[in-house]
Amino acid sequence: HYQYEGSLFLKEVPSGVYNHDSLKSLLIYSFHSLLGKRGLFSYTPILMIGLLLLFIFCKEKEGKKYLPVLISVLGIFLYYLIFTSNYGGSSYGMRWFIPTVPFLFFFSCFVFIDERFFKYKQLFYVLVFYSFIIALIGAFLPWQTPAGEGLRSIPVYVNLKFMWNNPSFYFFHFIG
Repeated sequence: HYQYEGSLFLKEVPSGVYNHDSLKSLLIYSFHSLLGKRGLFSYTPILMIGLLLLFIFCKEKEGKKYLPVLISVLGIFLYYLIFTSNYGGSSYGMRWFIPTVPFLFFFSCFVFIDERFFKYKQLFYVLVFYSFIIALIGAFLPWQTPAGEGLRSIPVYVNLKFMWNNPSFYFFHFIG
């Protein structure tokens, strides 16, 4: 059923092989997968704090116990960045990285536990609020809208604009 001209599932394009035609292609895909238009950290920026704290904890004297988590998270990132060339379909965000989310959320909570990071609580709250708004948009518009040029190529912007221009669409979701 998936064997049609131009399909990614052709026998000539087996799964698990390097899918980028150049280093530039890999770097662009990696940027958009992590930070750009489909990026894990642009859709859920609170996870950046978790990754940063995971790095910090691994560098500490007793940080060896966190190394398996860091290696697993980075391994998942690297595997999907190297061996995939699409953004996981039309889902809202980058679904390939979902297995890393619980680990990164866990480490982001240390902002409230470890006194060294208390000074970053305000930043944490801003990122939580932003992440919540982005997740709310994804709850109502789980599939990406068509990409365009400039700001229209950023799904968060396009979906937020759609929500702003169609408030009744969301009102009926709440009551219906």
